[in-house]
Amino acid sequence: MYSAIFYSMQTEKLKNIANVSLGYSFRGSVKNKKGGNMLVVQAKNAKDSLYIDSEDELIKIDHPIYEDRLVLPDDIILTSRGYFHAAVSKIDNNMIASSSVYILRSKDTSIILPEYLALYLNSLQGQASIIRNQTGAMVKVILKSDLEGLKIPIPNIERQKTVIQLFQTMDNMQNILSKKQTLLDQTFNGLLSQITH
Repeated sequence: MYSAIFYSMQTEKLKNIANVSLGYSFRGSVKNKKGGNMLVVQAKNAKDSLYIDSEDELIKIDHPIYEDRLVLPDDIILTSRGYFHAAVSKIDNNMIASSSVYILRSKDTSIILPEYLALYLNSLQGQASIIRNQTGAMVKVILKSDLEGLKIPIPNIERQKTVIQLFQTMDNMQNILSKKQTLLDQTFNGLLSQITH
């Protein structure tokens, strides 16, 4: 819906504006441990929203804390296979990412804002760019080198803020409409139940 905003402006390769790293490869499946010292963000946590901001949706594990592997606030989590979606972390706690995602960290937030970059990657234009570079016969993946080579349109910071505000306004409207639809459905089902009993 907001893809048209990204056309006809200066572009820069992703590797020039953000550091890209793949999440940690765990041995075996990652299982929740109550009272664990480390949160784990996985692909499923980055699929529904622009933000990852609820620790309740993440699992916990006991794991050594490697400072260079921690996901920091404003890092972007991008799913690496199948369905590509970007979300911005807002969690300020020890957190590590699984190998099902890439971590993108803006090199200079005075040039590109994390939310803007995530919105671009989720846009029709951004998705088309990712899909052109995906590989794999059954499960589609994007290689780190191909991801780093993506060309990202970069408007000035004020325009980036406008894109973010526009999205947030639309997202709030969508949430209001969704709640109204839920209320209408409940009202209808209640009336139908009264009529048929």
